[in-house]
Amino acid sequence: MIEVKFDTPNYVILLEQIASAFKCSMKNNTVLVPSAFGQGWLWAETLPNGISIMVSDSKLNQDIF
Repeated sequence: MIEVKFDTPNYVILLEQIASAFKCSMKNNTVLVPSAFGQGWLWAETLPNGISIMVSDSKLNQDIF
């Protein structure tokens, strides 16, 4: 299980923390899931009205908690 401590409603910051847990980089607010953790991608953005969103098409080998 991958544990990420998250205390802000900003999904871009959460994605940075997930990238750190995956030991990979984030480019254009996108993380490509390393094969050691699964497959796919995650993307996050803060919209002009301040709402933060995350979209993912991924299959992980471990849960993120």
